Amino acid sequence: MANTKISALPTYTGDTTGVYLVMDNSGLTQTYKVAKETLVGASGSSGTSGSSGTSGTSGSSGTSGASGANGTSVPSYYLTSTSSVTIDGSNPAFTTNIPGDTNGLQLGQFVRAYDATNPSNYIQGTILVLIGTLLQITNQNQGGSGTHNSWIISSFGVNGTSGSSGTSGSSGTSGSSGTSGSSGTSGTSGSAPTWTSSGAFFPGATTTAPTVGVTSKNNISYYQIGPKLWQVVMSFQTTGQLGSAGSGDYLFTLPNGLLFDTTKPWQTIFSGSVGTSDIVFAQNTIPSGSGMISDNGTSVSSNFQPIVWDASRFRLMVHIPGVKIQCMGSTFWQLTANFGFNITFQFTST
Repeated sequence: MANTKISALPTYTGDTTGVYLVMDNSGLTQTYKVAKETLVGASGSSGTSGSSGTSGTSGSSGTSGASGANGTSVPSYYLTSTSSVTIDGSNPAFTTNIPGDTNGLQLGQFVRAYDATNPSNYIQGTILVLIGTLLQITNQNQGGSGTHNSWIISSFGVNGTSGSSGTSGSSGTSGSSGTSGSSGTSGTSGSAPTWTSSGAFFPGATTTAPTVGVTSKNNISYYQIGPKLWQVVMSFQTTGQLGSAGSGDYLFTLPNGLLFDTTKPWQTIFSGSVGTSDIVFAQNTIPSGSGMISDNGTSVSSNFQPIVWDASRFRLMVHIPGVKIQCMGSTFWQLTANFGFNITFQFTST
């Protein structure tokens, strides 16, 4: 009902039983009837909770459930034997307390017979013979040792086959590098080559040998470089007192009985162009040869090299650029002249 002033309500003159009366003047002369459902005050605050009641008494126990049904029986493959049997790798035979086939055992079945006093003494394998109380098994595996007469024989599972190999694990990480080894000891120092002097040399010639006058230097020396490799050095210097020139090209001999290996292409024999200037000499010199020759300081050869004459002897070719290329001899660089030279070369011996 909407809010309405009391003075706006109609005056009630009927039965006042079960109604609310509202007086609006001090003389209580005006009475109004207001329906109950329209006269609602604001909610009061909640009262405090009452105290908890006492606990009720425990109820009586329920009746027990019915018992479950019995499980199905499992056959017991179990025998005993007092036979004296030795664990020695043979197929043992037992006399059992009852026939084995009446206890569920059968040929080919895998069983285990073990010592009742020490189960670590055992023999196991398949049943080979099963006749009444006679039972023989194959000895496929055994444990312990000795002879025993108190046996228990029961069915036994056969070992399963080996499982397949597992997959390989992933490779481990590489190990760290090892420390460096200590330095090796230094090798011994090589020794300097030892030269051997063969003393003065006196050349021959292709026709007549010359005679050597007085010299201040006249020496041929050598040393071994390798198994068949040699170095030769020659030094020569006259003093002005001259000998005879001889005739033909001069021939010099290797020291110490050494011989040229004339099969080598760089030291083959060449005996041509005696006493003449010939460019062909350049094709037959030993390439390792090197030397200089001087005529009393007035002329110098820039090429001075040996040419093999035979296995033990050689000529010395002198090349004066623009003049001639010829071997030393009676007509060219005679030993009677006042001159000197130094030459060295390597060769391969036989």
